[in-house]
Amino acid sequence: METMRRELVRLRKGLTGLQMAVGGLASDSAIAAFQKCFGALAIMERETRPEVPMTSDTHKVPVLNQAGVSPSGSQSSFYGGVTFAFDSEDDDANATEPAFTSVTINSGRLTGYTIQTLEFQQDSVYSEQALVEDFRKAYRDCMTYNILQGASSITGIIDNAATVDVVRGTASDITWTDVVNVLSRRASGVGNWTWVSSPTAYAKLLELESSGGYPIVPPQLHNSLSGLPILISEHCKALGTAGDLLLLNGQLGYVVGNRMEAEISFSDHVGFLKSRRFWKLVARVGGLPVHADTITLNSGTEVADLIQLGDENS
Repeated sequence: METMRRELVRLRKGLTGLQMAVGGLASDSAIAAFQKCFGALAIMERETRPEVPMTSDTHKVPVLNQAGVSPSGSQSSFYGGVTFAFDSEDDDANATEPAFTSVTINSGRLTGYTIQTLEFQQDSVYSEQALVEDFRKAYRDCMTYNILQGASSITGIIDNAATVDVVRGTASDITWTDVVNVLSRRASGVGNWTWVSSPTAYAKLLELESSGGYPIVPPQLHNSLSGLPILISEHCKALGTAGDLLLLNGQLGYVVGNRMEAEISFSDHVGFLKSRRFWKLVARVGGLPVHADTITLNSGTEVADLIQLGDENS
C-alpha cells in the first residue's frame, strides 16, 4: 500500500487576510487575505480573525442585515433597523427588533499539483522547504484571484452587488477626485481598510500630485495612500476597467470558510518509473461578501465595505 508523508500546512499568520469576516468564519488556510504583497498574498492578510471551521460542505453565519433596511429619521441601516423615539411614561413601548439574516458559505474542493524530479532533488540548491513554501504561495495567489474575480464556490468582489461602484472621472485614468470619491463611500472608518490595485493602476497613483505639485503618494510612502496600505495584485482588472482599484475592509466585508485545512502531501510511488515526486495541495473552501447588497444611508447614498473604481460611465 502506498505510503505518503503528509504535512498539514496551516497557512496561519500570513494567510489570514482575505478572510475578511464579520466576526465569523475565516480560515487561515483560505487566505492571506491581504498579506505581504498581493501576488504572494491573498488579499487582505493584515489582520487575524477567529476561525470557525465548517462542519459540513455548507455553513451559515448570522449577520446583522445592514443592507436590507430602508432608513428614515434617526434610524440607521448600520444597526439593522433599531429605532429610538422620545416618549412619556403613559406611552406604549414601541420596540423594534433588529433585522438579521445569514451568509451561506458553500465549500468547493480546490486542488493543485506540481512535480519534482530526482535530479532536482539531488542537484538543486532549491530546498524542499522552499518548494513547499512556493506551493503554498501559489495557493494563496490563486485564492486572491478567486476572491477578487470569483470561481466556483468563491464569489468574487469585483462587480458584485455588495460592492459600491464609483464612477471614474476620466477614461483610462485615475485622478485624485476618483480617490476621494472612493474614500467617501466607505461604510465606516472602522476595520482594516486596504487599497488593492493593479500594477498599471498603481503607476497612476504614483503620478498623482497635489495642487502644490507635490506627490500624493510620496517616494518614502509608496505603500500607502491617504494613510491606508496599498497592495498590488495582477488579479485586479486592467487600468481603465472597473476593478483596477479597490478599497476593501478586510475585517467586515468578506467571509471565507474552509471545510478542510489546506493539506500538502507528496508521493514518490506514482512517478517511480520516471524518478519523479508528485506534490498535491487540497483545500475545501468557499467565500462571499458578508452583505448581499450595498448599504443605504439616510441621504440615499450607497456605501459598503467593498468599493471599486468603476468605468467612466458606470
